[in-house]
Amino acid sequence: MDTKIIIGVYTVLIIGTLGKNVRIMGGQSLSVRECPYLVSIRNLVPSIHVCAGAIITNKHILTAGHCFYRRKKYEKLIINTGSSDLPNVSKTQFTIKVVNVHPEFYGKIDSPGDFLNDIAVITINECIEFDEFQNKIDLPTNDILFDTTVMLTGWDLTNNERKKYSDRVLQAPVKVMKISDCLKYFPFPIRNDCICTYANGISALKGDSGGPVTENNKIIGIISFSNSDVKNIPDVHINVYKHMQFIRSTIDTNLQCQ
Repeated sequence: MDTKIIIGVYTVLIIGTLGKNVRIMGGQSLSVRECPYLVSIRNLVPSIHVCAGAIITNKHILTAGHCFYRRKKYEKLIINTGSSDLPNVSKTQFTIKVVNVHPEFYGKIDSPGDFLNDIAVITINECIEFDEFQNKIDLPTNDILFDTTVMLTGWDLTNNERKKYSDRVLQAPVKVMKISDCLKYFPFPIRNDCICTYANGISALKGDSGGPVTENNKIIGIISFSNSDVKNIPDVHINVYKHMQFIRSTIDTNLQCQ
């Protein structure tokens, strides 16, 4: 395939991702008890899913920086927890106090390879009371190794051949690739703060940007950009471990509930 064509395809995908965000295809249905950390970031009126995220403390949600690209006001957004059914919005909702997007994320939509530091921490006004339906997921204590099986979790995972989406939370296993191998699929740089994953028939699509990539009950990645219109190309996520200093400093600045 011509390099210019590939660049054009991915530029469109990234621009689409900024506006419509990323969904995932392929996987098994989960109950909310199996993924109580998963949240839906939604417009308040009308109630529309914007991005996914993960609870990391009783005051903080981890998500992708591009979910808040050029968005300066948050009063029209809510955080919805405790539900695995996307259309049936849970009554458990939280309002946003502040969003700390990584200071070196620039959201350059004209250059897909510039999605460096695509990470944000949301601080909510209220305190989340942890239970079986809403709870935090642990942060990583070490970097993820290549060839590790990790899990993509989000709404609208389904079979790639049927092009049919589910409104339930689904989860699918994928393998972590070496960045050097991942680079072979792209005409632009894949930075070292990224994780590439691949599995046949499973891919991120428009709808669940900011969702978690997990391994052994830890969040190791954040869904960043995808190959939704190009088959057999890896998905790219932000490596959470590489951004622990940013996450910790943000949490410490916006203290947790007592």
